[in-house]
Amino acid sequence: MGSGICHRSSVPLDIPQHIQLGRSPLCSVVAGIHVSSTSTIRRTFNQSPPSITFQILLVFLYPLVIQPLFNKLTPLEPGELRDRIEALAGYLKFPLKHLYQIDGSKRSSHSNAYFFGLPWSKHIVVYDTLIATAKVDGVEAILAHELGLVQGTFD
Repeated sequence: MGSGICHRSSVPLDIPQHIQLGRSPLCSVVAGIHVSSTSTIRRTFNQSPPSITFQILLVFLYPLVIQPLFNKLTPLEPGELRDRIEALAGYLKFPLKHLYQIDGSKRSSHSNAYFFGLPWSKHIVVYDTLIATAKVDGVEAILAHELGLVQGTFD
């Protein structure tokens, strides 16, 4: 899917792609962070241990501490979209703990959706702009694509 919506992350970090796509125990922590080129992967492997430690620390801190300073996360309201996302997560055995909507429209018209969390407790965040501009089928398709990448169903 070349829409650009699927492959943007709100966390500006350079984490190796093999970690994101389910080939490492850390994949759940950094899922949703997209690496755009192999040169980024090479740069990441050549970084010092303190730099990599800082990046992994930010992966934990960003969604829980930093992002709430700028945006409001609210539970996604019950309805067709929530039901379909939960059904999709259940079908793929994605351990969905929380499903949020974020007020991204107060800063931008950019549409986005991303995941974060630990292997046993994942969170999905959908921007209000994506909900407003895409039909339920479209949002579900975008999340299905991303869940497929995270689960390693396809590359």
